[in-house]
Amino acid sequence: MAAEPQPFDVSLYSEDVRASSTKCRRIDVALEHTGVDIDEFTARVGLWRGGKRLDTLYFQDEGNSSLLYEDYLWCPYIDGPGTFTWGPTRVTWAGASQNWAEEGRSYKRGSFTDSSTVAFVAKQDQRAKLLRATKSRGRITLSAKFRYFDIGTARWERSPGGSGVALQRKTKKGWKKLGAGKIDASGVVTVTGAAASGKATYRLLQRGTERTWSATVQAKR
Repeated sequence: MAAEPQPFDVSLYSEDVRASSTKCRRIDVALEHTGVDIDEFTARVGLWRGGKRLDTLYFQDEGNSSLLYEDYLWCPYIDGPGTFTWGPTRVTWAGASQNWAEEGRSYKRGSFTDSSTVAFVAKQDQRAKLLRATKSRGRITLSAKFRYFDIGTARWERSPGGSGVALQRKTKKGWKKLGAGKIDASGVVTVTGAAASGKATYRLLQRGTERTWSATVQAKR
């Protein structure tokens, strides 16, 4: 006998986390379903990192709402940075409809597991401070210091040496890469590239790592 098709779909939405302190933060999580004439709805959504289940979030509604909200308390010193995944979702539902009376039942109930998932990323915040911006003989040089918030030490530390940084110029089509460099042991990077003939906007971009968000610093020359 073929399995009964899933009666409606469930979608999950979550937000990323940028950690700039050791304070715990409530992460908004939304659940939306396409069910019609649903009077009772409950859902259990698992939180995973890799193959390890970390927690379960519960959604419940008795007012025929298709969009529900809950929140998860993310704590940097417990959960740490990384990629987290919500789902699958175990749903139990019940509802009444005049249209269902044609099938011999005006009230239905059931349960199923929706396999859809959504990920959110938690990383340590990263910032950049412009130290120098000079333009000479058709060349532009930008120097900046990069720092990130270390969850372990609860302090702003120098960004890791060896991290790549791109020098870019803003154009009508977007950002054009002019050169690249690497952050040194003191958290500083200096990159030189070809300058525009007139005044332009330049930036240094560090695209982030597995544990830190990206950071940029701009200058007009």
